[in-house]
Amino acid sequence: MRKEVLLERLVDFLGLSRTIIRHEIQVHQLQMLLAIAARPGMIAKEIRERLDITGGMLTRNAKALGTYYTKDEDGNEQKHGLGLLYFKPGKFNMKANEYYVTEKGEEVVNEFLQKLGDFVDHVKNSKHLTDLKGG
Repeated sequence: MRKEVLLERLVDFLGLSRTIIRHEIQVHQLQMLLAIAARPGMIAKEIRERLDITGGMLTRNAKALGTYYTKDEDGNEQKHGLGLLYFKPGKFNMKANEYYVTEKGEEVVNEFLQKLGDFVDHVKNSKHLTDLKGG
């Protein structure tokens, strides 16, 4: 496989953050979702340390990946967020929320892992590693 073809496949793979989820999601949000799926029940401090992000970034990502409600001018509830994760008070520390992936979030994670596996298989099946150098 030529370098150009492999790079095109990599571009397609990286585009999964938009296509497989059928929503708009940022790469750093996908990273957070995958981290929580790998270790359900992580608290905010663990997530911040694992991903090397600030508390504000964690809050924004959790809000975008989760579900929250606001009221419009007429008092009607408006649902926001992707509904891919949720949090609840910790078992041992009620002030430390534990983060979990929803069923919908698990579907997204599984689909991403399938696409990742397909990409890895495709790379492994290329004739030679020298193909990566454009040979």
